[in-house]
Amino acid sequence: MSTAAPFKIFDKDSRLVHRFTPWDYKSIYKKTNEITEIYYNDPFDLYYLFEEYEKFCIDRKVDMSFVRIPFKDEQLRKFATQEGFVFTEMSYTIYKALSANKDDYKEISKKNLKVSDKLKNKKQLYEICSSAFFHGRFAEDLQISKQNSTRRFANWSKDLLKNNTNALYLYNKNKLIGFMFYEVSDKKCKLILGGMDSKFSYLAPAFWSHVFYILKENGIKSVETTISAANIGVINLYNIFKFKFRDCLMGYHKHYKNIS
Repeated sequence: MSTAAPFKIFDKDSRLVHRFTPWDYKSIYKKTNEITEIYYNDPFDLYYLFEEYEKFCIDRKVDMSFVRIPFKDEQLRKFATQEGFVFTEMSYTIYKALSANKDDYKEISKKNLKVSDKLKNKKQLYEICSSAFFHGRFAEDLQISKQNSTRRFANWSKDLLKNNTNALYLYNKNKLIGFMFYEVSDKKCKLILGGMDSKFSYLAPAFWSHVFYILKENGIKSVETTISAANIGVINLYNIFKFKFRDCLMGYHKHYKNIS
């Protein structure tokens, strides 16, 4: 996804960092602003940080603001609620060190199935993204229509392609049925967006195993990602590969206008 320059609000050693997310407007038709970091030594500093942030959002006519806060930070979660943010979704950050055992991850060897790093048909990718996702930051927000939230995934994949993000694609004959976008840094991999055609969801474990096989062959030592706590199917998928939970994030949204 694209990036946007951050804004910073300081009070002594405390800070609140936020940014516009203009790529979301073309999907949900809302001017959105994301709080990406809140650091504070003294809880009283939060009053000033949020007061200044509220002024910013009102002055810039922001429609919606959102933030993810670690579950363990009860003080900050309470304060966000007092400031009008509503608990909307929950996610987990999970990780795994890739095993050195060559038999833990296998290449797909079934007839008619092929994995490639080349996308043959963008339309097929957009179709999967528009129908395969029912969980996530916006999909679980009751003030955002299903139509708009699903459109966001298709637009997200377009941005990932535009930015030449690493990807692997699963084909049945010549039809795209699965994909995985990911980033690599210092032998660590972050899975960004992966999905399957619903008719072939039973192949997800085999495709994910193939992805891990390719990553390990390319020298990647560990993999991490963020998943919705409401997506039981995906939780079970990563459980197959014995991923560990690193953190629980509580998603809070504040809407300044009506339902989209």
